[in-house]
Amino acid sequence: MSWEDSKGFSVGQSPPRVDAKAKVLGQAKFTSDLHGSFPGLLHIKVLRSPYPHARILTLDTSDALKMPGVRTVVTGRDSDIPWMYLGPDVFSFPARDRVVWAGQPIAAVTAESVERAEEALEAIKVEYEALPHTLDVEEAMSDHPPSVIDPDLGQYPGREPFVPEAPNIVGSYTLKTGDVDKGFSDADVIVGNCYYASRISQSQLEPASCIVRSETDGGITMWTNGCGVHGVIKNLISPMFQLPKNKVRIIQMYQGGSFGNRLIPYVEPLTVLMALRTKGIVELTFTRREMYMSSPSNWPVKTYIKTGAKRDGTIIAQKIRLIKDNGASFNSLMIGRRTGSGAVCVYRIPNFHMETYGVNTNSPPVGPYRGLGCPQIEWAVESQIDILAHKLGMSPVAIRQKNILKAGEQNAYGETVNSIGVIKCLEAVGEAIKIEEPCKGDQGPWRVGKGIAVGGKQNSPLGRAEAKVLVHDDGSVEVLYSADEQGMGAQTVMAQIASEELKIPADQIKVVRADTAVTPYDNYSASSRTTYTTGNALVTACQDAINQLKEAAAREAGVSVKNVHIEGGKAIISGSDIKEIPIPDLFKPFQMFEQQNQWGLKRGTPVCGEGIFAPAPCIMWDENGHTPRMWNWFQYNACAVEVAVNIATGQIKVMKVASASDMGFPINPKMCEGQIEGGVCMGIGFSVNEEYLYDANGVMTNWSYVDYRIPTVLDMPYRHEFKSVLAPDPLPDGPYGAKGIAESVTIPVGPAIASAVHSATGIRPKVMPMSAERILDLLGQKGEGEEDGSRAAE
Repeated sequence: MSWEDSKGFSVGQSPPRVDAKAKVLGQAKFTSDLHGSFPGLLHIKVLRSPYPHARILTLDTSDALKMPGVRTVVTGRDSDIPWMYLGPDVFSFPARDRVVWAGQPIAAVTAESVERAEEALEAIKVEYEALPHTLDVEEAMSDHPPSVIDPDLGQYPGREPFVPEAPNIVGSYTLKTGDVDKGFSDADVIVGNCYYASRISQSQLEPASCIVRSETDGGITMWTNGCGVHGVIKNLISPMFQLPKNKVRIIQMYQGGSFGNRLIPYVEPLTVLMALRTKGIVELTFTRREMYMSSPSNWPVKTYIKTGAKRDGTIIAQKIRLIKDNGASFNSLMIGRRTGSGAVCVYRIPNFHMETYGVNTNSPPVGPYRGLGCPQIEWAVESQIDILAHKLGMSPVAIRQKNILKAGEQNAYGETVNSIGVIKCLEAVGEAIKIEEPCKGDQGPWRVGKGIAVGGKQNSPLGRAEAKVLVHDDGSVEVLYSADEQGMGAQTVMAQIASEELKIPADQIKVVRADTAVTPYDNYSASSRTTYTTGNALVTACQDAINQLKEAAAREAGVSVKNVHIEGGKAIISGSDIKEIPIPDLFKPFQMFEQQNQWGLKRGTPVCGEGIFAPAPCIMWDENGHTPRMWNWFQYNACAVEVAVNIATGQIKVMKVASASDMGFPINPKMCEGQIEGGVCMGIGFSVNEEYLYDANGVMTNWSYVDYRIPTVLDMPYRHEFKSVLAPDPLPDGPYGAKGIAESVTIPVGPAIASAVHSATGIRPKVMPMSAERILDLLGQKGEGEEDGSRAAE
């Protein structure tokens, strides 16, 4: 049965986004829009290190403090910085004695104007001693690296190195299934290669921004575009500054994107510190340069991978050594494990061995990015599958069909797969792009080829979600929840869920934005969890409200609750002379002298339905890395492309795209198509253009939209050459069968392009991005050796 046959009153439909009008009319308020609303607003500017590794010898702020309009200057040596709470994760506060990446804070100034704050930074005198640095992950993980990023790592609880003899290795994870050595001995074809995915930025349009007001009761109120008002920001700020939670209010403004970047609160702590110091209201807004050099970016990954298969294409062994470049941050173990999850979520591999390492370098800290490491590892895995198909004379579709997991089977973790629609996705894009048919002829220096790949992304439990539904005495409805609206359409999805349950149009439902004083608890929006986790909570809240309305209507009509259902703003009744009761009529006026009328629904007090959803937690893995529950579920995508490669310039132009997603059930099909189109565009960007570039001193050089080449419409195929396909496989415990969609879309784009480049030119890219320079270099090397890696790399 097609998902279209499962459309409901509202779900499966595509009403306009509930926030569209406010954004189009300029009524949506972003954090920086509030600057003119607060008289006396103070401004924070941050002095940052010009060195990737240096000792701070002297730091003199006296001249800055003397300047008119300067209210306070903070350095890492000040006693009111809560270092013990932070441990080594130094995203926000100034360094104390040593800097470990170019862009790390040295001092911060609060002044009455932005201009005066910038002048005060210039007045601060700093003397540095430059120290050896390393940006190379393998050099950093050696026994005697030129730079040890945090010599005191072992002092922090829970942060001890997993490999003490290699001081920059801050986390590791090993997964073993079957007998990988025997698997390779039984293989007819073995392919080994090394792949690299470069550091990239989320590059969201709106920079990080935060306003904090110190309140007269000693608490704070914050307006921010950060994520997780309850689960991240409030849960951090309250203990960090020893503030009772009833004195910490976090209000989330409209967000101009995040893609994972704002899941880490790197501007909020410093802004709170300055507000408490000045006892005023202060703001901190990053510049574009700071967003690239001083906010968490995606992590580069180097993957050594060896894959063995039988002559019929059955994959029987795979060995992976994955090295994740953490930059100057320490959040490695879980993220390394999540990165590695991309190697096991799609294919049936009976003999599997994977080692993952998190390694510190003197580069900017890393953090979540759309796909959470899966694009980096699956770039390697999918390229290997394509090489095997080429060597065995199989089609790239057939070899994948043969090895893709089926529902009910176990992956290498030991988890049972409960929903997997990736074969539907694969076949849909293969047909759309006519992958088995030859391309039309080349033109001049342009060579044309086709490629295909698939991808999967895990969903992490990440705690509970709560939701409330208020049905007012006039019949109007409000939905309250705290999951983030980062631009992906969560507000609209929640309005549609409430609409489906209450059977009233979605545009009649008001969705309240996240505010810790108003909306109930939610951790945050990450790992594509919002529709699944918050959506399930909202379904429960709607049912709670409906049950209360049904009970009131049953009392009014003198019937059983079973004879009542709620629809269209009315209670519809069977088995009574009363056939329907408008919802407002269920709310009775307060009667001072009639005791019997004090019960039931009263005007002025809304019905409040409440819902909580908490996914089952992960189960800790055993000594071989096995667990029956590592993740909630996986989302899947397939992508097929036709590209043109200019053999004279190295330029890659994506001419046609077909992308298909398994999102369980499309609650809003048009928004799902939008996620596909945006995700493919993002995937083209980091596959072909985007990367951090450094000078010889270890300082990033391309820190603006001019030089950091994010994709534009000119990088996309024409609209009629882009096909989005919805290929859902329902998730048993998802709301209406829904799961997530946003992250898996980007994953197969890079390997599909690489496959098409090979088809067009015979070269096999193994580094992302596949820049023009790299393509030209590979074209120059063509014919010099076995580029597909038949000689197995360990």
